[in-house]
Amino acid sequence: MTETLHTVHVDLEPGWRGGQRQVLLLCTGLAQRGHPVVLVARQGGTLARRAADARINVIETPVRGGLNLQAVRTLTNIIQQQRPDVVGMHSSRSHNVGMMARLFRGKNRPLFVVTRRVDFTPGQDPLNRLKYRRGADGYIAISRAVEQQLLTTGVSMEKIRLVHSGINAPATSPDAHRQLREELDIPREALLLGVVAALTDHKGHRYLLDAMPEVLEAFPGAVLLLAGAGELRDELKEQTRQLGIGGAVRFLGHRNDVHRIFGALDLFIMPSKLEGLGTSVVDAMLTGTPVVATRAGGLPELISHGSTGLLVEPCSPESLVDAIIGALGDPELRTSLAKRARMVALERFTAEAMVEGTLGAYEEFLKQHRRR
Repeated sequence: MTETLHTVHVDLEPGWRGGQRQVLLLCTGLAQRGHPVVLVARQGGTLARRAADARINVIETPVRGGLNLQAVRTLTNIIQQQRPDVVGMHSSRSHNVGMMARLFRGKNRPLFVVTRRVDFTPGQDPLNRLKYRRGADGYIAISRAVEQQLLTTGVSMEKIRLVHSGINAPATSPDAHRQLREELDIPREALLLGVVAALTDHKGHRYLLDAMPEVLEAFPGAVLLLAGAGELRDELKEQTRQLGIGGAVRFLGHRNDVHRIFGALDLFIMPSKLEGLGTSVVDAMLTGTPVVATRAGGLPELISHGSTGLLVEPCSPESLVDAIIGALGDPELRTSLAKRARMVALERFTAEAMVEGTLGAYEEFLKQHRRR
């Protein structure tokens, strides 16, 4: 893009997950390229703090109740003052706020573009139908799976662009294998399996836990690390107790140093039953950690079975058992999968590629708008 693009981005989520990480990478990348950026974020939230630390122009707003009228007023005022070219909405809650602000945009007519990151089917109630058919000028889907969900919802293909998520290659220590084992008091020779994901139902942790007794029969010293927080923590801990595998499963909670975990793993597992794309898988790929993932959502767009990782059926402990045991028993396979995966990730799934793809999508939507 040759011209300067003024953008306002809206993400009002309370926590820090893959979507908020993408928003921060996008805002940082746009600012570094000379495009003025304003971020509207939840007051006191992690994204607001991290964006401010990155010297992004952040405007915080309270978020209360379903309508979030204060956030609508904040966004409407910013649009009137800043006169952006594009307003980017990065979550369902942000889409609601943007849709309402869009009604009051007046003569200053920025484009409203939603980036959809989940492959959940939106509800088909009248408000959702209005939201997706008339609540934005364009949509960015982070995977073909998400694109298909948007089409099913009634969004026309001409209003959708595909831009895969991307990350910066994590900095890992060559001694991460030893360091993490010492920190967690795990024997140096133990095989480490890991998941980095929120402890929520769609991530599929319970299917992996159901698979672990058979994995541990084949590899008795293996340890599974679950990094992430979420509402299912107590339920999943109880499941490990009932399965008799509590000593082989470590719940690490939220970690700010997940790069150390990736660098120490022998195998990364993503057992999701729904997944927009899965940037934790990209983390593993860039770190050189072999991956077992399900064929859920956008994951097959990251992993080519037998080439850059192993794919299994969602919600299938039996498939997970076969893939995990096969990978752990074949170090040469793990090495070759990891090597090819890293090459693919460096080529296709970097933060730079995501920022350039998003800029290209914004430019195409603006050209469409000017032709009307």
